[in-house]
Amino acid sequence: MNGLRDFKELDPDRHNPAVGINFGNSNLGKLLIVGESHYSEDADLIRQPKFTHNPIEMIIQGEERIPYFTKVAGLFPNPDGEFYSPAKFYPRVAFYNYLPDSFAKARERFKTDLYRASLAVEFFYKVLNEIKPTHVLVTGGTLWRYLPSDPEPKPATNLRLLLNSEFDECEKHAWLYPTGGDDYALVAGIYHPSSHSFKAREI
Repeated sequence: MNGLRDFKELDPDRHNPAVGINFGNSNLGKLLIVGESHYSEDADLIRQPKFTHNPIEMIIQGEERIPYFTKVAGLFPNPDGEFYSPAKFYPRVAFYNYLPDSFAKARERFKTDLYRASLAVEFFYKVLNEIKPTHVLVTGGTLWRYLPSDPEPKPATNLRLLLNSEFDECEKHAWLYPTGGDDYALVAGIYHPSSHSFKAREI
């Protein structure tokens, strides 16, 4: 049994979102998880449209275990108050990695201009308008800092984020991003799960 909706290609030249079969039909609402980048030395493989879809399906089926995805799933309680396993979590959410290219290895840093490149920015808004999430969790401090802001989102100053003093005041609260029409998604950032600053039970 598939845990994801049938694949829908938004861009033929990069990896596209994986959308769970129960996206929008659980206590999680319409939650989109945004990662930073895949890890691979094969640039052509990374650019395949289903590159994200396939490993997420493998995680759901228990055929692959990746610490990042386990840690993210474990942030969210199910209706019984227990934290989600990856197999139960990813059929209920959508996921994609923001940068179209890849890290060669974990914890490698991209130049900041890549976060602001038009292809990455335009695809981010395309995902928001296509999937129409109600909530977006951005995983990674650098990605959160350089997340697109044109069109300008609305501040959600009543929702403070647990980020330290390296972040500006405007980066320490959530934002409302347009998703088409009069609809908005509440967007918040956390430290990357592989970061030393990531503390799951403090989020």
